[in-house]
Amino acid sequence: MDQRRIMSLPLGNPILFFLLILIPIFFIMLFINVVKDAFVHLGLPPLAASFFVFLSVVGSLINIPLKEYMNTRTVSYQQPNIPFMAWLYPQSKSYQQVVTKTTLAINLGGAVVPLVICLYIFLRYPGYVLPWCLITIPIAVIVCYKIARIIPNVGVAMPTFIPPLTASFLAMIFVGGGDVVSLSYVTGVLGVLIGADLLNLSKITQTTASTISIGGAGTFDGIFLTGIVSVFLGKIVSLM
Repeated sequence: MDQRRIMSLPLGNPILFFLLILIPIFFIMLFINVVKDAFVHLGLPPLAASFFVFLSVVGSLINIPLKEYMNTRTVSYQQPNIPFMAWLYPQSKSYQQVVTKTTLAINLGGAVVPLVICLYIFLRYPGYVLPWCLITIPIAVIVCYKIARIIPNVGVAMPTFIPPLTASFLAMIFVGGGDVVSLSYVTGVLGVLIGADLLNLSKITQTTASTISIGGAGTFDGIFLTGIVSVFLGKIVSLM
């Protein structure tokens, strides 16, 4: 049988081709509904929750510039050997001062939107969430600071699931069957932004990356997943 015919059969099947398109769309819609459910559990109206889901996803691609840093570093160059003449012209090094520019930015979906939601939670539950945050946030900050790593030309990177699991665990310990979702979300978001990004700001601005984004790249996943994990934990606690 012709090999080209075998390779073209899946795309020639209309049902299979439809499924190949439908399955990714299904998972995307499922993910969006889970995130929307997370925001609703935080006290946001359904319409506002849908808006913040859209803003979080689209905003992850938008970095708002804050400040520019000029870094000067010394680069060494190895002079190449001349074939058959190395004994006459020994290999030497030359040095050159290179100035690089790093732009510090804040990510719309990974920092601005979560901070707005945290502010909403503080205003909605001023006497409940804030006192416990004074305990849970410092612990989350220490954990995020310890696991964060500076990657040259990239910025801050950290394990994805540790921040949301840490925040949810702390919320479950301190409030038990109370509002675990809100406390977990605030703890996770501020723990990542302060511990991973702000406390490492002096280090990441010295890298050779052209743009460093607070709440972007390596820390966006940790912040975004905090709300999702918080919702699932809150549902589990409510059933106990």
